[in-house]
Amino acid sequence: MKFGSLLVELDLISATDLSDALQVAPQFGLPLGRTLVLSGFLTEEELQLAVELQPLINAKTCDMQEAKKAALLVRNDKLQPDDALEKISVRGRQDRATLGTLLLEAGLVTHEQIERAKRTSYETGLRLGRVLVLNGGISHTLLARALHLQTMVRDKRISQQQAVDMLMAQAPKEKSRSLALEANSASPAPATKSVKFGEFLVLSGLATEAEILNAMETSLSRQLSLEQAIIELGLVSKKIYDRASELYRRVACGELALRQATDEIHNLVFGDRERAQTAPPVLGELLKMTGFITDSDISEAIELSNKYPSLIGKMLVISGAIDEATLIASLRCQFLMKAGVITVEEGVHALQFAREHKTSFDDALSELGISKQIPESSPEE
Repeated sequence: MKFGSLLVELDLISATDLSDALQVAPQFGLPLGRTLVLSGFLTEEELQLAVELQPLINAKTCDMQEAKKAALLVRNDKLQPDDALEKISVRGRQDRATLGTLLLEAGLVTHEQIERAKRTSYETGLRLGRVLVLNGGISHTLLARALHLQTMVRDKRISQQQAVDMLMAQAPKEKSRSLALEANSASPAPATKSVKFGEFLVLSGLATEAEILNAMETSLSRQLSLEQAIIELGLVSKKIYDRASELYRRVACGELALRQATDEIHNLVFGDRERAQTAPPVLGELLKMTGFITDSDISEAIELSNKYPSLIGKMLVISGAIDEATLIASLRCQFLMKAGVITVEEGVHALQFAREHKTSFDDALSELGISKQIPESSPEE
């Protein structure tokens, strides 16, 4: 069950509240739960309870009636989430095959590291595994291994203890490998004989390692296949995924060299590697190029948004550096540049025209004679 639907089922919010929050959350770059708390629809305790109930309900270890009782205890009787779960006797039913539990039992992280990572995850919307990597608690490789073992435990292919033992065996190898690479100032190179599909996508330039890890975490938390998670997260289209799968199969069978396969899929999506275009400027750089803001404006905005980096555009509005219309026009401009519809020079000129004449960005393009085949909508920030 999706998180928003669960909150409605628990009578913690209404369907209208959920609809409003779903529209607001992407604009501010915040997770749905945090948006609902900041909007006053949920308390911190109610959000924490729902986060703990979701995996129990998905695993069918807690039914909806029990969950609703817990929600009433937190909302009406002001119990803490842990006490409410204890009261309805579901506290001992938690899935032991969680990422945090596996890492703890393998001795790879401490309780303090897990708790700090959980708080950061809650505040920023980043997944627990990614927070642990960013904090230096574990490596990307170890996280990928732990997620793979977690899936195997949940699929009943291995036991919890076997997964813990495998992680403990992995840790010394990971440490010695890291030290050897550091000593030689080298980066790990994938082994072509055992390259995994996620690594294949990274080598092809279709996704970053962090994006693949995020897809793995999403597939686990939402009970999706890796294919569904990769496509739903927008890393690649179904058509590209199918072609990449076919090329990967040929590499695994020895029919095609790895470099040849990764080049083919990269060129299919982006064109020739040798003729790769320069990426369009990020929002701050774009606004500086127009002369709308200065370095000090950006510094102030970054200071305001240090907890939520994706809020930089909104923080520029809040700090008074730009207005809402300019932000919307800038985001539209970025989208069209990324789509290859307009050049950076054309975008900057159109932004300046739109602000001066108080018109929309698309109208500015038309007025300047820059109008081309423009997509009708752009993705949320």
